[in-house]
Amino acid sequence: MIRGSDGLDYEDLAARLVGEPAKTGRNSILRPGSPHSKPFKDAFRETYDHYEEQGYPPLECYRSAYAQACVSVAERAHAHAYL
Repeated sequence: MIRGSDGLDYEDLAARLVGEPAKTGRNSILRPGSPHSKPFKDAFRETYDHYEEQGYPPLECYRSAYAQACVSVAERAHAHAYL
């Protein structure tokens, strides 16, 4: 598995060259056309990558990143409500 410059995971270089991202939980959130906002994707990516660097398994990375992204977006919306 390799990570492309677009931030998505690919099975190998050939898949990257033809633009076929791997079917991973991480990619399901980050792919273009995903219903999630850019701030959500940014928070998800940052947290997922941090947990991955720490050696956590993919499912734990996904769960933690999804939870953190939800909190991050909710906090942002709450802050904007008072501006």
